Amino acid sequence: MMVKSKIALVALVSSIAFSANVNNANAGLLGEFYLGGSIHSADTDNNDKSDSGYSVAFGWELPIPVLDIRAEIEYNKMGDAKDNNDVEYESIMANAYIDIPFPTPLLSPYVGAGVGKITDGTVNVGGPVGDVELEEDGIGYQYMVGLDINIPATPFYTSLEYRKIVNPFTVEGGIGEDDLEQDVVSLKARYVF
Repeated sequence: MMVKSKIALVALVSSIAFSANVNNANAGLLGEFYLGGSIHSADTDNNDKSDSGYSVAFGWELPIPVLDIRAEIEYNKMGDAKDNNDVEYESIMANAYIDIPFPTPLLSPYVGAGVGKITDGTVNVGGPVGDVELEEDGIGYQYMVGLDINIPATPFYTSLEYRKIVNPFTVEGGIGEDDLEQDVVSLKARYVF
């Protein structure tokens, strides 16, 4: 009876170990998925104040042997338009990143770009005018450069990132006719599973 228990225990442990190896092998074939979030500080063109914001993202690290490529869908909420010259909007962006080879695995510089729908735009122009709804939703784009910092022996990454966001908004009444551009610095976190 003792021998049967030991055999059953060995079989159970072996099957768990085998299934873990199969899952890891499949993860390598399929790539890895991640959840991320960030907080932003943004300077808008022709504005002397900073706006803040946040984003959440779901992404996929593609299993391409030669290149480290990531693709993600990101929801972004920027600003609150409570004070003069504040800008507020939401966006859903499709982003792609390429990690640049670096001599240490703890640091990984990257570049990226994204395109998506930007909605619910408001700018507070101050004075008696107050909040002005931006004319229409539209397609915006962004490009990014950053540095990933790998936390050793964990599936966590932190990043410091600069991005330039170009929104398609113009303000009603001819107050402004150019695309709204923002310089954004982000602190990001990513969990790979």
